[in-house]
Amino acid sequence: QMDTVGDGGSLLNDVERKQRYERMMRRGEVILLICAMEKKTQSQSMTSLIKWTTRSFESKVNHSLKLKIIVLSEHDILYTSIEQWPECDAFIAFHSRGFPLSKALHYDRMYKPLSLCDIPQQFKLLDRRKVYLLLDSHKIATLPRIIVERDSHGNTLLPFRQEGDTLFCGDEMLHKPFVEKPIDAEDHNIVLYFANGQGARKLFRKTKSSCSRYDPEVVNVRVDSSYIYERYAQCEPQIDIKVYAVAGRNIFIHAEARRSPTVHSNVLRTENGREARQLIQLTEQEKGIAELLVKTTGQFVCGFDLIRTNSESFVIDVNGWSFVKNYEPFFMHCGDNLAETLISSLGILGDT
Repeated sequence: QMDTVGDGGSLLNDVERKQRYERMMRRGEVILLICAMEKKTQSQSMTSLIKWTTRSFESKVNHSLKLKIIVLSEHDILYTSIEQWPECDAFIAFHSRGFPLSKALHYDRMYKPLSLCDIPQQFKLLDRRKVYLLLDSHKIATLPRIIVERDSHGNTLLPFRQEGDTLFCGDEMLHKPFVEKPIDAEDHNIVLYFANGQGARKLFRKTKSSCSRYDPEVVNVRVDSSYIYERYAQCEPQIDIKVYAVAGRNIFIHAEARRSPTVHSNVLRTENGREARQLIQLTEQEKGIAELLVKTTGQFVCGFDLIRTNSESFVIDVNGWSFVKNYEPFFMHCGDNLAETLISSLGILGDT
């Protein structure tokens, strides 16, 4: 069968696919290489995914072909050449802080495995401007916004000014309240500016029990870099929705609600210290967004954030590969979809 996932494997011609299949049959195993930073690969979430993927694969393939999953060490990822990395039939590489994405792309291009997380698309997900272009191109609902870009000398590319509660950039304008986001998707220092001189709320990555801080003195936007300014939509109830979509013949979608850091300074935690989240049912519109995003981003697991208003739902962030925490049914479905994808995309005869 034709490869249907990712980037590298799709570059194989029919002869190369046949050769890969023959190699798998000779060695009696399919090799899946997982390439990510240690914080991700050594997590309980990854352990659960590997367990359920292996179980599902073995239950579906009715001959002696086994699944061998190799987790590449962080030392090898960072310090050894790709020629020293093991060759594989299928490849999962996903970015987090410090991960050498260009190196993983080089490996993907050289050995052409079945790539389950499109690496060129991951580069786009690191730039919020490109994320919004992707969303716009597929008519996925987002909030009104303007983008203020600055060159290396700090000069704006279009005429820009702030007058009271209003930003002007070129021919566009935006009124407070609005949210200011760095273009670097890895930068989570986000600011919500309130109208009528009522200050701002500064959001940041969770530290212990804090996720944001109100500052009554901040009224002017930052001018040190390029930013996206997005209209702030008040939501009832005051929650964010975290969505996780898993690729496969039957896309699996999981969603959780948490209280919004744009409203609350502290993280609500359970008795065991984890952030409190509740399972939530998605609307048909939201399910459609999840299915579209997991396909268009080319990521086997695609996490994203949305908010609900009275009229519709809006995507406010796309994260790429993300793991649900401490919810084993998610990993059962994820492992089943991963095993099924390996079997179908690598042309393995199995009971699927």
